[in-house]
Amino acid sequence: MYEGLNEKKLNKVAVIGNNAMDSFVGDYIYFTDACVDFYDGMVDRLGQDRVLYSLGTSPISTTDEQIAEAVETAKQSDVVFLVLGDCSEMGGGAQNVENEKMPEFKDKNKKLEITIGEGYDCHNLKLTPGQQRLFDAVTSLGKPVILIMYAGVPYAIKDDVKKVNAFMYSFGGGEQSGNAFANLIFGDKSPSAKTAITFPESVGQIPCYYNYKASARGTCYKQHGSIENPGRDYVLAGPEPWYPFGYGLSYTDFEWEVVSTTPENNGVLNADSIIKVEVKVTNVGEVAGKDVVELYYTAPYTNGGIEKAHVVLGGFAKTKTLEPNESEVVTIEITARDMSSYDWNDANANGFKGYELEMGTYQIKI
Repeated sequence: MYEGLNEKKLNKVAVIGNNAMDSFVGDYIYFTDACVDFYDGMVDRLGQDRVLYSLGTSPISTTDEQIAEAVETAKQSDVVFLVLGDCSEMGGGAQNVENEKMPEFKDKNKKLEITIGEGYDCHNLKLTPGQQRLFDAVTSLGKPVILIMYAGVPYAIKDDVKKVNAFMYSFGGGEQSGNAFANLIFGDKSPSAKTAITFPESVGQIPCYYNYKASARGTCYKQHGSIENPGRDYVLAGPEPWYPFGYGLSYTDFEWEVVSTTPENNGVLNADSIIKVEVKVTNVGEVAGKDVVELYYTAPYTNGGIEKAHVVLGGFAKTKTLEPNESEVVTIEITARDMSSYDWNDANANGFKGYELEMGTYQIKI
């Protein structure tokens, strides 16, 4: 169980990093006064006198002075919020309004450092040099550190995350991200989001996605290795991602019970048949929260036939906020036709190119 940080026991918190005052709203976005960044969210929650701030680094580069200032700020706090990630403020948008609040804009002689956006791509999925240096300096202090990432890509920072006490990720924060993070961090709400993209362990695993081809993923040797036991296809790693598609944690725990399925197991379907699964979700933890039930299917595959993904998300359902010991039955419904596969080259030699629902055994799982 997690009840959030007890704000009454906190004297000072430090908000440090290039995204502390930038919600990373993305390209082609108009800045407005309604935008509540992470720093603002902490100030709104705790009060100005309890929130210390230091930039620490620009999106790409830093200086000895910035690092020293950030370290001193962190030393004065009970907990450090290290807010890092991407910048796409000036990616060719319709209105490149400068966020005058951000320190980078105060120096008109310094070019704003962009890491992602239209025409901007980093060559790896690690923290940039400036951010990595700041991260290393702050985490070496022994202070409790919560890493907040505002990003446009799935960073591969597994080893870094092992050095912090908590880790939260946002793909574009939106106008109210600061308040949203505060609500989660202090336990007003329990996280319920699921990853909509796969997080690789390293850039070498790319492309890395959940619905890979049935004929792919290490079919040659299947002897994936590790540092302790080198192997093949990847000598020192396997194909498993850091965080898979559809992954997400909560401050509470849930139990699922399949109430009914239509049709029943081993039922016979036609293209217009309805597949319906009802799942009873029970909050067995000690705090309120929402849960997401995901339904996946696997279509029959013949080597050399229509190429198919080995698994596909067919549908999902989210519960209402469930109090401890409260239950809700959610329903996920798809049609058999939804499980069609695209035959672009008439691989099954039936004279047709397009979506086809092949005969065979389809597997459904939640």
